[in-house]
Amino acid sequence: MKLDTFSQRLSTHQIESIKLHRNPDNLEHWFPMIHCSDGSVHLLVDQDGKEISKASLEELINKLKRCGANKAEVLF
Repeated sequence: MKLDTFSQRLSTHQIESIKLHRNPDNLEHWFPMIHCSDGSVHLLVDQDGKEISKASLEELINKLKRCGANKAEVLF
């Protein structure tokens, strides 16, 4: 799911939950899984289609906040 779609779905209450996971290929990076109210689950990607993964959990949370998110679950 691209960032602009994510922001739009947040504003229309179509996002059920956001879960932050460690990247299994690189345990130093975190990525969000977006769970929608229609039952679908998405990775968050940038406008170029590249998966969003951050070394800093705080940096990832700040990016989600800038898109309009106000809560996420951290899984480790």
